[in-house]
Amino acid sequence: MADARSIDAAHALEVYNHGCAVEFDRPDGFSILDRLLSEGRPLAAIATDDAHFKASDHFGGWVMVRAQENTPEALLQSLKDSEFYSTQGPHIYEMEVTYSKLNVCCSAVSIVIIHAHGSATAVTHGSSMTKASVSLGRCQQSPWIRLTIIDATGKRAWSNPVWR
Repeated sequence: MADARSIDAAHALEVYNHGCAVEFDRPDGFSILDRLLSEGRPLAAIATDDAHFKASDHFGGWVMVRAQENTPEALLQSLKDSEFYSTQGPHIYEMEVTYSKLNVCCSAVSIVIIHAHGSATAVTHGSSMTKASVSLGRCQQSPWIRLTIIDATGKRAWSNPVWR
């Protein structure tokens, strides 16, 4: 945590690395992200596969960028503006946060989880859900929330934090 706290110029944190998942079973940095968010650090969440091709470590994590055009400048600006989500395959088409709930439209998933400050979470389970409306519950007072969706095969997608 001391190393993470010492970097003040970062706009994102790598939260999932598929190469590390395949080779070392140490795939994620969500606990570091959530602690930094709870300390007020506005960071985005990036997934990668960081493929070295020593094992089947490719096509396991990436970002889906929302950009006006497919140019290096536009893509970089969208990344800096957190106009993306990270995924292992599932899609987040729309996400809306109101005072009391989170609404999401996505590819078919089985679990929708809201993460917030401290240990606050909210979850809904279903079968092939492409829309969900989840009450914020304990997450309602959090200054930030983020979303995880999980499909029937266990693959996940993660939103960037939404500051409230």
